[in-house]
Amino acid sequence: MPAVVHAGVTCWTENAAKTITTVTSAPKDAATELTLVAPINGVASGQIVVAATEPLTAVTAACSELKSANATLPATILRVRYLTYQPLVPLELLVGVKSKPNAPKPFYAINDTFLPGGDSLQPVYITATVPVNANPGVYKGSVNIATNAGDLVVPIQVTVPDFVLPDSSALNIWLSPSYSPTQLAYFYQVPHYSEAHWEKIEQQLKLIGGLGNHVLYIPVLWHVNNGFGPQMVAFRDVDGKLVPDFKQLDRYMALVRKYLGPQRLVILGVWGGWIREDSTSTRFPGNELYVTKVDAAGGYTMQKMSADYAANTELWKAVFDGVAVRVKTQLDVPAAKIILGNGDDRHPSDAIDAAWQKIAPESPGWASWTHNYGGTGPRPVYFEIVDAGSGKDAPGPGQPVTRGGWDALNGKTLFMCTARDEHRDGVPPSMYFTLPDVTVGRQKCGTAVGLARIGLDYWMKRIPSETGGVSTLENGFHGGPRTDPGRVDRSRTTTLTVPGPHGPVPMIQYEALREGIQAAEARILVEKAVAAKVGDAKYYTDALTAYRNDGLHLDAFYGYDGNADIFEALGGWQKGAQAIYEAAGEAQKQLNTREGALKSATDGHARRQN
Repeated sequence: MPAVVHAGVTCWTENAAKTITTVTSAPKDAATELTLVAPINGVASGQIVVAATEPLTAVTAACSELKSANATLPATILRVRYLTYQPLVPLELLVGVKSKPNAPKPFYAINDTFLPGGDSLQPVYITATVPVNANPGVYKGSVNIATNAGDLVVPIQVTVPDFVLPDSSALNIWLSPSYSPTQLAYFYQVPHYSEAHWEKIEQQLKLIGGLGNHVLYIPVLWHVNNGFGPQMVAFRDVDGKLVPDFKQLDRYMALVRKYLGPQRLVILGVWGGWIREDSTSTRFPGNELYVTKVDAAGGYTMQKMSADYAANTELWKAVFDGVAVRVKTQLDVPAAKIILGNGDDRHPSDAIDAAWQKIAPESPGWASWTHNYGGTGPRPVYFEIVDAGSGKDAPGPGQPVTRGGWDALNGKTLFMCTARDEHRDGVPPSMYFTLPDVTVGRQKCGTAVGLARIGLDYWMKRIPSETGGVSTLENGFHGGPRTDPGRVDRSRTTTLTVPGPHGPVPMIQYEALREGIQAAEARILVEKAVAAKVGDAKYYTDALTAYRNDGLHLDAFYGYDGNADIFEALGGWQKGAQAIYEAAGEAQKQLNTREGALKSATDGHARRQN
């Protein structure tokens, strides 16, 4: 059914991550029906691009209920938002932003309300969230759009394959996105752990929970790669002796449990070589650590501490044990799953490791980022590596179409992939759909189980000087000055959000990544069925091939030369996603995992509502 339009306004539809700018025009073969594909307990998004003959000063949209041949879904499963390029916070907070006055402005941020900007174009963003109790089928309804230039009625179709997405805490793909509570306080210029700060932290965790998080970073040192500043594990002076203070961590653990669910690993940030490369460092000598101290007024200051862990065994044991009891109680993480370190390339010395083996004999070893500068260091058990070779070459005759990764959990070292080597600044948002899948599989440095170090909200901000000098302009990740939207590389994290009045607000890159995680989960289930030799092998192989070609677009992904228009012209991922979702539904039945996925999804929904 075509859209019903008014003489002064028209529309067309686009996939969830197509870049629309202030000068975009409708393609010749523009679709006028919004078609979405989402699994049970999953999401799918799309855009209705409204174009008028005059500036749009008012745009509102409302959705009807959705009906299939034998079931109805309420209108409330469709969330209406509005894309914008306009800042959502006071301009004085937006430091270091490079503006291009004459360049077309991309509609990237997904805002709850329409913000008029004098444009005659406005993308309306529709997200379907399929409830756990939904019946599979093809559902149809409409989106009614009212504008100052006229009204529109746009048909919408939501296809729900019989594949149940488990709760994000129970996904087979592992996820370790980067985010930092400390950086939110710096950006919004509010006191750390004030109520204003906690409002932003909660919004941050809601968005992370929408993706999934299985490796929780708990920094203890003030200086860490992925978010320096006053940490939640702090210290107090009691009778002239430092003791750990877990007040803020306790509040954080409750929110993590609610929005992220049980965790698989905890990285306890007790060491970091990047701020003490040698004993001659002019900034922070190698024999010093800096931690967070609670002052008499309840504020937070940077406290110098000796880096001789062996001489402070009692204190550090109190830190480890205090964290261990909390993550076990709240997040189901035993002490044997607490890994030492922080995000860092360099590794600790044998002497530091020996001290920590006495402090925390339960811990299996150390975490590291990327290549560890040519060495593995003592007891390496967790890596976040750079390579992204999985799926790069199409399978030849006689070669398996499966890529693995989900089967690499029992080795001595666990590998996560950052997917950085293949990308550049400004990659098209639709590439974020492909990113999760390419991180699960055989890589050059080892077989990786999932995606790490995709940043949520490392925006540019002014950081107060630690030595009494002028403030510095940084993003808070790796001490770096860059957070261009769409930047995915090995040296700086990306950002999936823009700052909003109450915390991070997602961009279309976030929604593309979220759908990519769903599809990667489906691919893993299909491969598990192939490995178990249950079901129709040819059907699974055909679905995997369709997903590779029409969803991931792997040939274009690995051959990307900087021309975003070529990749975006491929039309999104829905055709390939539907094929893999349908095959995953069959795999769930053959593997007898569907009921477990339903229980996980139901429990996760109840946990977030509690």
